[in-house]
Amino acid sequence: MKHVKKISLLIILGLAISSVGWAGACAPAPLSTYDAGNTGPGTPGTFSCNIGPLLFSDFSYVSISDGGGYAPSDAGVLVNPLTPGGGESGLAFVGAFLASTNQTADGVIGYTVTCQGCNLTDWLLSMVAGATGSGSASVAEVTTTGQNLFTFVGGGTTIFTDSGPYTPSSSASTTFKDVGASGGTLAGSGGHVSQVENLWSTSAVPEPASLALLGTALFGAGILLRRKLHGDESRN
Repeated sequence: MKHVKKISLLIILGLAISSVGWAGACAPAPLSTYDAGNTGPGTPGTFSCNIGPLLFSDFSYVSISDGGGYAPSDAGVLVNPLTPGGGESGLAFVGAFLASTNQTADGVIGYTVTCQGCNLTDWLLSMVAGATGSGSASVAEVTTTGQNLFTFVGGGTTIFTDSGPYTPSSSASTTFKDVGASGGTLAGSGGHVSQVENLWSTSAVPEPASLALLGTALFGAGILLRRKLHGDESRN
């Protein structure tokens, strides 16, 4: 019985160690919480959180406005975790970027997403925005590998979406979202962006570190079991 208990403990220990290192779950909070630890404009912060196997970290934000346009501070942007189903998950950034005639408002949101024990295979960018007259609104997302997604609205109010395969698939990506609203030059024109969403699809791959730890635990369990069996045979 003692040998069985030792074997069980080794297996449990191996499984437990393989899951160590995950951050706390992402929760609704201002972007000022997510980019906490910044040392300057556009500099990544120290906060991290996860949605399932996706780890989000290194958040940064910088905003600028011109002519009286309004771009919120990081405290004025709400971050919401998204798990709509279908194997996708990600984050929504909710905040008002407003511009009237001859005004502009712009903000750049950056973060790194790391797929723990899996690969990123597809990504989606969408925004809720609108414009009137010669006004416009847009979001352009670019990764450090040069891949990009783009949404644009030149009139009306609706949801605009762009998506595609993340090629080549990777376990991590650093992205920057450039959110912009322009009021154009015609009187009575304007543009606004109220929400930007990012969703990621993943595919499972073996996690070498976890497999190695689990293999070590099972190897130890096998040795104990072998000794137990040999001990029983010698007593017979």
